[in-house]
Amino acid sequence: MQNRLQELIQIGLKKECSHQASQIDEMEEGKDYKSLFEKAKKKVNELIQDRESLLAISENMPSAVKVHTHRQIFVNMFTLLFCMLSFLLGFTVLLRQLNSLEEERADLASQCEELRLRLQQQRENAQERSTASLRATDSSVQTDPENAERTLRQNIGRLLVTHVPELDLGQVNFECNVIDEILEQFLPSVESSS
Repeated sequence: MQNRLQELIQIGLKKECSHQASQIDEMEEGKDYKSLFEKAKKKVNELIQDRESLLAISENMPSAVKVHTHRQIFVNMFTLLFCMLSFLLGFTVLLRQLNSLEEERADLASQCEELRLRLQQQRENAQERSTASLRATDSSVQTDPENAERTLRQNIGRLLVTHVPELDLGQVNFECNVIDEILEQFLPSVESSS
């Protein structure tokens, strides 16, 4: 009978140690806390049942064996309580970290949304500016082709002055085709010299 009691105590201790190790492994792996808690509750219930069966067995034993058995039960229960407290402490720490990470994630999500809205606004503003500048450029080209022609004649005149030094741009009328005629006279001389 005493051997049977010792076997049950050893089995309980082995179960407790393996359960404690599996709890630590599962916490490190980041498994579902709810399932870990349910497993811990199940283990507590199993140990309570083991305790009750041990108490039933110990009632038939002599008092010296009963004292020893009660001490073993006390040690097992103390070990179990220690394991539960360490599990709860680890669970609390992980829960706090989870809450902190969720708050940080919410902050990052709001910052991301804010940045997305700013980017969208900047894109819209840039598109409006480019559309407005294109309209301004189109309207100036469409409304003033004579000014564009005059600017072109002035640029050609500046080029011609480098090859025809006697040309006085101050006396040339850029509104008419005088510069065009001078260019027509100059081009054949350049072609024949090349």
